[in-house]
Amino acid sequence: MSKRPLIFESPECVSLTYEDVFGHLAGETFTVVEAAEYLDMSVPNFRRTVRRGQIAPTQTVGRNPLFGTRDLRALKHALNARRAIRPNGVERRARKAKPGSRV
Repeated sequence: MSKRPLIFESPECVSLTYEDVFGHLAGETFTVVEAAEYLDMSVPNFRRTVRRGQIAPTQTVGRNPLFGTRDLRALKHALNARRAIRPNGVERRARKAKPGSRV
């Protein structure tokens, strides 16, 4: 039985840029569920983010807000930057497991 190579092991995939992977989504809009998944957060958390005004829908179809990929990408960069730095300016380190806790 031969082992199938993983897609990321092929030489063509090694030097892909963001545009190579997501370029076809440049003018697309995402629903709330798709946007939450893209931002790696729950749907209720994403709705709170919208209510706080951190992102606004670019379009509304009926009662469904749609969010542009450019706005989502900017918010994702901002959230990742905020997650990487603590309030006192020190970068976060991985937490150590407490003795007796299950990991």
